[in-house]
Amino acid sequence: MRDEAVLRCYEDGAEKGKAVFDYQHEIDLDVNSGTFKQTVMITPKSMDSAIKNVTLDLNFNCRGYCEKDTPF
Repeated sequence: MRDEAVLRCYEDGAEKGKAVFDYQHEIDLDVNSGTFKQTVMITPKSMDSAIKNVTLDLNFNCRGYCEKDTPF
């Protein structure tokens, strides 16, 4: 799945700025082992000068028999 993620910053009800990111979410299935690998990539595309920084926190949860790994 590919899309754009737009984060908007508001101050006193007015939009102060926005940041735009390319968003890609992949789910690779291994039919021979019953496993899958899920990968999310978020790449900055543009950011208004009014926005000094952005912090994104993704949290994947496992239910049942699985493991999660954060590569960075």
